[in-house]
Amino acid sequence: MSSETRLLEALNQRLTAIERKLTQLETSKTILDEKKIVARRGELEGKTYTSNENGGITKEVRVPVCDNCGTTCEKFNACSNCQKKLCRPCCITYQSKIYCAECLGSLMPLSKLEYKVLSAIANEVDPRKVSGIAGLRSKDVDSCQKSLAEKQMIESEGFLFRKEPSICEKGLEAISAYRQVYGNEEDLLIFDCELRRVIDEKC
Repeated sequence: MSSETRLLEALNQRLTAIERKLTQLETSKTILDEKKIVARRGELEGKTYTSNENGGITKEVRVPVCDNCGTTCEKFNACSNCQKKLCRPCCITYQSKIYCAECLGSLMPLSKLEYKVLSAIANEVDPRKVSGIAGLRSKDVDSCQKSLAEKQMIESEGFLFRKEPSICEKGLEAISAYRQVYGNEEDLLIFDCELRRVIDEKC
């Protein structure tokens, strides 16, 4: 066997070995990898394709979730102020716009105690009559009424010592908006039942 033949045979063996290795790499290499990630704040669903270091492709699927509660759903609204994605239960309507609870609290702050006092006044019930069930002391009622008056949600009607608080339009808007924030909390459900009982007794 000539030296040229031996050289060609050795070269052929090396090429065969290289082809075998390449075949092994090809069969074990991931061509397309898919992973799901939670969409960032303000992002909706979508897909992103990127090439990886092994020559394959990674497909990222963004799963949209409510920026407030984290649940997934098909349709979202956006907060008019901060643009958070909001599912239907997390949307709060105020003055014909959609807000998240945090932005509503910045625009029109109203504590839960103030909400209870405001609800009583809106129903022409003395807040002191439901103060026990509302978790309010007499001085809390006074403090809440003062705060609500400063926020122009209530005003006093009558003369001298017979002045009674009455609700203003801004107060009605506040009740409507904050019912969406506090409405399903257990203590508010109990308070609403007690308030209805007092109203029925007046009739």
